[in-house]
Amino acid sequence: MLESKHKQSVVFYGTLLIALISAVIGFAIFYVLQDYNYAHVLGLLSPPVYKLEIWHLGVSILLGILAVPVALIFIVLNKIFKRFIMPLKGKPVIRSTLGGFLIGLLAVAVPTTFGLGTETIPVITEQAAEIGFILLLVFAFTKLVALSGALNFGFIGGPIFSLLFAGSCLGNAIHQIFSQIPPGLALGCMMVAVPAALVPVPLSLAILVILVIGLSLLNALPVFLAALVAFSITRGLLLKGVEE
Repeated sequence: MLESKHKQSVVFYGTLLIALISAVIGFAIFYVLQDYNYAHVLGLLSPPVYKLEIWHLGVSILLGILAVPVALIFIVLNKIFKRFIMPLKGKPVIRSTLGGFLIGLLAVAVPTTFGLGTETIPVITEQAAEIGFILLLVFAFTKLVALSGALNFGFIGGPIFSLLFAGSCLGNAIHQIFSQIPPGLALGCMMVAVPAALVPVPLSLAILVILVIGLSLLNALPVFLAALVAFSITRGLLLKGVEE
């Protein structure tokens, strides 16, 4: 809520208070119904613990920059799908049926494109060495294709978890090439930078990724930095020009 567009007024903070109360009540209900267990996505990954060094901050900036072309690829995919679907704009049944068929074909060809990706992220992370650099890039790209297609064909849902999956594939791929970069650093920075380059809530995304990976407070600093770098570049330079 604090990262959304709002005017600095008492009314907004009243709305924020209502949102906080509803969030606490919702959490309490689900926490009890889940036998006092947190969401399964928290602590989903457990990369080796590493000691933060100064050069890691420089790496996090570079990884934040690296997420920018990924965001541009997603923007281009959206433009392609919009042009492709334009003739079907007034035919929702045909449009959604065709979309489901095409996304289903993609899921058969590349099963990692199916679903949110939260079930697949741990498997890909554990088997990244066997999967290899090229296939990790293929997984990331096809996930972006599936996400863009689903959103443009009219399916209901958000992009965040799918973008987290794409970021995790890229983070694992980077660690495969540059083994001196700790896996927790590569994963955390890319998982947050990819969605932060497209969704304007970088701090919230950073907190989510930190909880998903289970990073310490000290190792969380590069994640926040990568999120802010990716967000600042795309929102301040690239997407501003696109919106205008």
